[in-house]
Amino acid sequence: MKKLSFFSLIISTLVCCSSLLCAQLGPGWRTSVRPTKQQALAFIKNAGVKSSVTLPPVAKKETYVTDAEAAASLGESVTPLSSKAVNRSSVQSAPTVTPGGNSADFITPEILNLARGLNYDPVKIYKYVRNYIEYEDYFGSKKGAHLTLLEGSGNSFDQSSLLVALLRASGLAPKYKYGPAIFPYSELVDWIGLDANPFSNLTNAQFLSQNLLPANTPVADIPILKKKFAVYYYFDARGYFYFDQFNFDASELYVVLPHVWVSVEVNG
Repeated sequence: MKKLSFFSLIISTLVCCSSLLCAQLGPGWRTSVRPTKQQALAFIKNAGVKSSVTLPPVAKKETYVTDAEAAASLGESVTPLSSKAVNRSSVQSAPTVTPGGNSADFITPEILNLARGLNYDPVKIYKYVRNYIEYEDYFGSKKGAHLTLLEGSGNSFDQSSLLVALLRASGLAPKYKYGPAIFPYSELVDWIGLDANPFSNLTNAQFLSQNLLPANTPVADIPILKKKFAVYYYFDARGYFYFDQFNFDASELYVVLPHVWVSVEVNG
């Protein structure tokens, strides 16, 4: 990369980081260790709710599940909140659901029950989605909030839908945010399992030939090219319509991925 383009690129990258990515420096879905389902349930039980609360009325178009059935949808049978001893001094009153939303973040009974189980606390809601919903690699909104909760997994689109639904069920007005997230190749190795040394089974000549690259490609450029093709094959196979890659030198490759996250105002 030439010097002029180097400086223009680094300036644009810094601007991009400051405006869009500061909240994404270490998002929870990059963790490689996922808590167990029992730990997730324990988190809900210990989130501060010690009494029953009255949920806001909803327009019933079908027979809704009971508290026990909703709890079972998380994979375990737990005591419904409505049957627990009442200690009203420690419970936040049920808020009115924030109107709006769409099919992706539709508030189902299970989502209402989970929001109640987390005491309508936006920090606890965030921690639940961050720590107990596993990240999956695919592009676009495919599951929506309800299925993401039931399956315990989803990409950034669907995790955001679940977070939006839980926050709306807690009376808040969250907003979707969309933009690029930048990762060095080394982080993608740890996070999603990209090969640290891709195409190591091929000679340089075989790699160039199989990927229709010029045979006279400089040897020094081949390691980065191998990583770029590994990134391309991985994300293209998962339906990403757009992703970008850049490098300042031969030491590290950076990957730019489309990303969705959530912004919400709490008490100003």
